[in-house]
Amino acid sequence: MIIRGGVNVAPQEIEAVLARHPAVTEVAVAGIDHAIYGQEIVAAIVCSGVGEQEIRAFCINNLAPERRPRIIRIVRSLPYNAGGKLMRSAVAAMFSEDA
Repeated sequence: MIIRGGVNVAPQEIEAVLARHPAVTEVAVAGIDHAIYGQEIVAAIVCSGVGEQEIRAFCINNLAPERRPRIIRIVRSLPYNAGGKLMRSAVAAMFSEDA
């Protein structure tokens, strides 16, 4: 659970919405520390043929403002452990310099 400014946000909820975009093949949402809000929502997205701006526009049209990722990064792959489980801590670490 991501707690941003007192609002509880389930990463899976945001991932389900972003996965509906036709160019998105994989998505991972995580929370990173934020001095004011407690946590900030970030998204790592594997997609083809679109850029960050199109994904942002999709978020604006499909997610409430408090559930939109503030930082979006288009990546080639997402980190999984040997058992095939998404490693959210590694996703959050991808954004550590943006915090």
